[in-house]
Amino acid sequence: MNLGYSLLVYNVNVNIQLPTKVHVTQQYDVIKPTVEKIYDLEYERQVKRAYLMLGNQATAIDVVSEAFVELINRYESIAKPQAYLHTIVLNGCRKAGRKAKKEDSLDGIEPATHDIQEDLDDCLNKLSHKQRAMVVMKFYEGLTEQEIAYQLDCRAGSIGPTVNRALKILKRELQ
Repeated sequence: MNLGYSLLVYNVNVNIQLPTKVHVTQQYDVIKPTVEKIYDLEYERQVKRAYLMLGNQATAIDVVSEAFVELINRYESIAKPQAYLHTIVLNGCRKAGRKAKKEDSLDGIEPATHDIQEDLDDCLNKLSHKQRAMVVMKFYEGLTEQEIAYQLDCRAGSIGPTVNRALKILKRELQ
């Protein structure tokens, strides 16, 4: 059963059908949190996320710091500052990852010793940015597929297959 709604716009009658059930996946506070509150809540979490995406602590701190500077500069015009921060950090990781790959290809020199963390970082770097983000969010942060889809702005049905493909790549690389 759909609820009907009629609207008169410039002498043109428009009928809009509204669904009977509306599903809200996430609620937002009415009061926008301050930058200081967001920093207290998100800084460490975003640095950990960036580190897992990039494999380099210093670069992760730089990416998150730059993200907070951008958030501060645009705070007044942003409706959802925490979601915006998350997006900036992911984009910063993507940019830093491309830069690091470019620099690595120019160096062409592999270090003689590796530890397990370096091997894992190398395997994670074989994944696309989207796959790496999904793996980090699902297994490190424990987010649901719906939450991951919301944060990455994609369909929830695409999360499972993408994560499975990423896990197959990781398994192949680690063997």
